[in-house]
Amino acid sequence: MDKQTKDVLLSTMDYYEYMYGLPAHILSRIADIETHGTWILNSYNSVTGAKGLMGLKPQLIESVQSAFKTSIDPMHPVEAIKGAAMALKRFLNIFGAWDFAVMAYAADEDGLKKWVAQVKSGEAPAVSRYVSDYVRYTIPQYNRFKKQENKYYGSNITNVSG
Repeated sequence: MDKQTKDVLLSTMDYYEYMYGLPAHILSRIADIETHGTWILNSYNSVTGAKGLMGLKPQLIESVQSAFKTSIDPMHPVEAIKGAAMALKRFLNIFGAWDFAVMAYAADEDGLKKWVAQVKSGEAPAVSRYVSDYVRYTIPQYNRFKKQENKYYGSNITNVSG
């Protein structure tokens, strides 16, 4: 990708981070993870079905389109960026914390709801290395994971909805 195109995409990300009240650089970090740093616009993960620059999964696209009454094309970079921003804002509204919003984006919303219910009931389910690394890289200032142990150490899980 040429510098001019990447600069335009970064400006677009800054805009949507501002519009949806997201932490700075969260969208560019997601693009880094989802494309393995290549920023290839037509990326596709055959295992998860994630598509495009932002790695939007089919169920995430469907939930954003339903919640925001809009259409998202994951292979169109601006739409993918906007869709990712909408998804993160929606997940923040559902779960009440940025690390949980990113966990829902990285894994899936239903899986996170089950995990939160298990934690609230006293169980201590593990979080996959992929998801905890995703949170740690995407929003290092908000995460509640200890790197060595891959366990959740948040004190306010009882306040998390889901």
